[in-house]
Order: sequence, then structure tokens, then C-alpha cells
Amino acid sequence: MEQELARQLAPLRQRGGPTLHVTLQGLWLASSAGTGGAGDGGDNDNMDSVAEVIDRGRVLFSRDIRSMLLSSSGGAWYRPDVDQYRVTALLENNAQWIKRYLGA
Repeated sequence: MEQELARQLAPLRQRGGPTLHVTLQGLWLASSAGTGGAGDGGDNDNMDSVAEVIDRGRVLFSRDIRSMLLSSSGGAWYRPDVDQYRVTALLENNAQWIKRYLGA
């Protein structure tokens, strides 16, 4: 997550500026990848986080973020590393939402 946020938020970085703190609160992967269709809640992978911008100990911004993607977002279900790709897709999506909420 740290690497993905650094990549996506690089233009916003300011030396001595506020700090972004992200706490991952939960990660849920559907029991099987690639079954069901769009909108089938049982086939979604989820990640919950809290993004906070802090300056000199004061919280300037706080937002709960929930990323939800189809379990097939990680690629073919039969790949031995499909779960790693599913988690990576959630991390990228979560970082994109954080970027959006920060106005970048």
C-alpha cells in the first residue's frame, strides 16, 4: 500500500507538509474467484481503510474508504498466485479512492 500511494500521490508531496496516515482495517476475499456475475455481493473482494491527513498532531482530513471489486479482478481463478493479484487490485483501487478524496 505504501508503494502504491507513493506512486499515485507523488505530485502532491511537499517537504514539511502534512502527513498521510492510512490504516488498513480489513481485507476480505470471496471464497472463490470468478464465479457469479456483476452485482453478486458474495463474489466481491473488499478492503476497508481509514485515510487521515495530519499536520502537527492535528487531523485535517479523515475518510473511511471501502474498496470493492469482483473477485475475478485478479485474473484467472486457476493461477496459483491469483490471490496475490486480487489483493494487489484492491490496494490499487483503495489508493485511487484515497487520491480522489484528497482532490488529486
